[in-house]
Amino acid sequence: MTNLSESSDPMGVMSMNVNKKSGRPRLLPKEDLAAIMFAIFASKGYEATSLNDLTQATGTKPATLYQAFGNKEGMFIAALEHYKAAWLADLEVILSSDALSFNNKIKQFLFSAFNLFSCEGKPPGCLLVFSALSFRPEASSLGTKLFNERNAFKAWIIEEAQRAQQNNSLSSTLSPEEVAEFILTFESGLALMALDNPDQKVISAMIDKMIDAVMPC
Repeated sequence: MTNLSESSDPMGVMSMNVNKKSGRPRLLPKEDLAAIMFAIFASKGYEATSLNDLTQATGTKPATLYQAFGNKEGMFIAALEHYKAAWLADLEVILSSDALSFNNKIKQFLFSAFNLFSCEGKPPGCLLVFSALSFRPEASSLGTKLFNERNAFKAWIIEEAQRAQQNNSLSSTLSPEEVAEFILTFESGLALMALDNPDQKVISAMIDKMIDAVMPC
C-alpha cells in the first residue's frame, strides 16, 4: 500500500509524495490550487461555491485545503491574489504609464479591462468587482480590506485627475472626485456587461466617445 505524506517546503508550497504506481493524484502547489479555486469562485460566486466544489476541482481533501488556506475565506483570498497577479498586472502597467495623457490612460485602462472581463480562458466578469457584493466592509476583515483597496484606487484617480487639471490636460467640467466616481462606476458596469457577451467593437466605441464627452482634454 502506498504511503502518503504531506509536507511544506521552505516557500510554503504544499506538496505530497505519492508513488506513481498508486494512481492517486499529487497535491498541486498552492499557487496552482489558487488558480483552480479562482475559476470556481469566479464561475459560481463566493456564496454559491461549496467546499465540495473546491475539493472536487482541486482533487484534494477538505482537511488539506483548510491546512493550506485556513478556511473558505482564506481560499477566496488566495483566489483573489492569483487573479491580481495573473490577470490584472497588465492593467497596472497601463495605469502606471507616464507616456499617456490622463484621458488616454483611462481609455486604455477601460478598453483593456473590458477585454479582460470578456476574454476566453476565464469566467466572464471581474472577481474583484463582484467580491464587493459578497463582502461588506462592516461584516468581515476581508470586506474591510477590499473596501480599503477600492478607496485607495479611488484616491489615486482623484490625485491623477487633479494633476491633469492643473496642467490643463483635463477639463474641469467634473471635479476630481466626480471623475473618480464616474470611472469606478464605468468599470463596474463593464464587468457586468461582460456577462452578456456584447459586441466588443460597440463597447470600444462607446468607451471612446463617453470618455471624450465626460472627460475632454
